Amino acid sequence: MAIAFMNKVDDMRPKHDFIVVFDWADSRRVRYPRDSNNWQELGAGIDLGVCERGHIPFNAVMSAEGLEFAVKIDERILARSAERIIDVDRSTSPPQLVIR
Repeated sequence: MAIAFMNKVDDMRPKHDFIVVFDWADSRRVRYPRDSNNWQELGAGIDLGVCERGHIPFNAVMSAEGLEFAVKIDERILARSAERIIDVDRSTSPPQLVIR
């Protein structure tokens, strides 16, 4: 999914040097439908986005399967996590991402 997303970004902005960023958030919400004033709470999870390479520290860039990416997780969230593992809690409906 991240590779397909990055390919689309490259098609739309070919002269920019972006890196995929996975961004953990405690709480997220979206306006649905988009042109309404109704907000839907999504809860904690990981958002997929991009950032210009120059805004990301060199040592924060990783690579897997030909994709360069960074992961952004607030230090206070990591401090609450003993194992620092991002996992899926399948006991909830829909399944939720959790940091353990």
